[in-house]
Amino acid sequence: MNVKEIHTRNALKIVKILFYDFIYIYIFYYQLKQVEEYMAYRKLPRDLRLRIADYFEHRYQGKFFNEDTILDELSERLREV
Repeated sequence: MNVKEIHTRNALKIVKILFYDFIYIYIFYYQLKQVEEYMAYRKLPRDLRLRIADYFEHRYQGKFFNEDTILDELSERLREV
């Protein structure tokens, strides 16, 4: 495998990771929206809703992902970065 093929393969892996990152962020905000709608439906107090939303933000930091799966996709060299 030549250098150009290696760079292309690594670039594709990075694009794949970024794509999955986007999907996970979208899933997070979709899930958060579902929780917010449920809390509104149940007429939870505003301060409780804010505390629950803060918990989700803190717990997941805007992302749902499996780091091991992502790292498995990377070459050894990229994992070291």
